[in-house]
Amino acid sequence: MMRRLFMFVIAVQVVGLALVAASAQVGNCPSRPAPGTPITNPLDLYSQNGTLNVALALNNGLDSDGYTHECYNYTTSGGTIEAPTLRLNPGDNLTLTLTNQLNLPANAARMKHSMHMGAMKMGAMKTTKPPLDTSCNGGTITENSTNLHFHGLNIPPVCHQDDVINTLIQPTDPPFQYQIRIPANEPPGLYWYHPHPHGFTTNQVNGGASGALIVSGIDNVKPQVAGLTEQVLLVRQQFLNPGSWLPGPYEMTLNFETVVTPPLHTLPLIVADPGEQQFWRVLNASTQAFVTLQLLYNGVPQNMELISIDAVPVTGDPYVTTINIPPAGRAEFVMTGPSEGTNAIFVNQGFDTGPVGNVNPAQALASIISSDDARIRNYHVPPKYRIPAAKVPRHKAPIRRSGQCQCHGEEKPVLFRSYRGHQRPHQLLPHSQRTTAHGVQSRSASRHRHQCGCGRGLDD
Repeated sequence: MMRRLFMFVIAVQVVGLALVAASAQVGNCPSRPAPGTPITNPLDLYSQNGTLNVALALNNGLDSDGYTHECYNYTTSGGTIEAPTLRLNPGDNLTLTLTNQLNLPANAARMKHSMHMGAMKMGAMKTTKPPLDTSCNGGTITENSTNLHFHGLNIPPVCHQDDVINTLIQPTDPPFQYQIRIPANEPPGLYWYHPHPHGFTTNQVNGGASGALIVSGIDNVKPQVAGLTEQVLLVRQQFLNPGSWLPGPYEMTLNFETVVTPPLHTLPLIVADPGEQQFWRVLNASTQAFVTLQLLYNGVPQNMELISIDAVPVTGDPYVTTINIPPAGRAEFVMTGPSEGTNAIFVNQGFDTGPVGNVNPAQALASIISSDDARIRNYHVPPKYRIPAAKVPRHKAPIRRSGQCQCHGEEKPVLFRSYRGHQRPHQLLPHSQRTTAHGVQSRSASRHRHQCGCGRGLDD
């Protein structure tokens, strides 16, 4: 496998990194980056004085290759930006106003059952439903229905917060307001937001509707990341048939930049200077791809210092050469830039999901080049964002308890990590599988579904 990937890098240099002009705006979605150009972090939106107010619009379009784009648009004075990163502190309040502007063609065969469940009665936990707001009452789900899920955050599953059962926002509805508070004891790290209308989650996420949410303070737990350059990297898949669970034509993307397949071999570029340590925060924002990440320098896997998996800081030996991330999983790690003249690539080595699983082939995701090399090639060098020292309280250390849960009819040991009453069960893996050079298995699962780590990731 490594030999094939090394030969792939040689082919890249022979063919050259062809510059393809960025596609024009697709429908009501912004243009996405041209293949073979330097990766930039998504736009960062920071909370101020304990509050972050954001307005997003969910739109769609169809590009010239037949891929459906579904995009979270954020309007700035300089134009429309897709899927900004939301940055908050523990204890902050987030007000996110979502406008559904989807205009997808109707498909009666894909229309889902009505969800006339009514608003859930939560006792003292009352919703803040404004007048004439019917979005909390369920209804018929179609391609154009949506809602929002804050993946991994410990917030109540009630309307206007993190409910995905009764909350349905239709294109005819007024803008819908989410009001959540990041718990004061929320572990710092990488989370994400995405739509979750049951039956059409796959379509919308495959179209690109997803973004990162970062809770600050990781340097309070892992001080070695303070001052490092940060790369926020979102791995996505886009399918010609976005609603299909069967293998079919698709493209991998990294921060919306297409990882072009042969014969062009135009890989995205990540700028990291020789010997420079960077803090990479990688989100697998796909619905189907199980990725096995490595850094190959002249074909040799490099050490990565694992910091966190699914916003849970790691313990034990943190140095690994392989990190496995399932759909919806996140991994945060420190890497070191290659020396000048090194063939350096960020790769997905593929993952075998078994005879009934989808194909997850090996694929290079990006080339790693220095700032000087980027300038020689006349590329714009993205500005470097460095992790500042966060002035937030540390969360309490987790209380560890063991237990059992059912996974495909079989009882499996579970480690419960409790943060002041919030329990996060993860399948208890042997130490050799969690923290050795053979790789770290991410145990991400949606809180409201896969509590034993035995699911496929996102569900419909």
